[in-house]
Amino acid sequence: MMVIQGVQVRADGKSTKVSLPKYRASDGSWKAAIILPDEIKNAISDTVIAAGLEAGILRVKEESVGDRCRAANEPR
Repeated sequence: MMVIQGVQVRADGKSTKVSLPKYRASDGSWKAAIILPDEIKNAISDTVIAAGLEAGILRVKEESVGDRCRAANEPR
């Protein structure tokens, strides 16, 4: 089991963003507390979002009218 504390999840009506932990450096700037390859960051983000959906903290965005129109025009 791995525990990463300080992960931030921000969601608005358009998207959800997962950010890994940061710390304040001696110069006052915020730095990444952990540096990972994109493949691992993406897997962590997917896991965090799945847990948020399961806990009811996040929800799947309702399909938009534009999405339905595009789907209707796709060849079958």
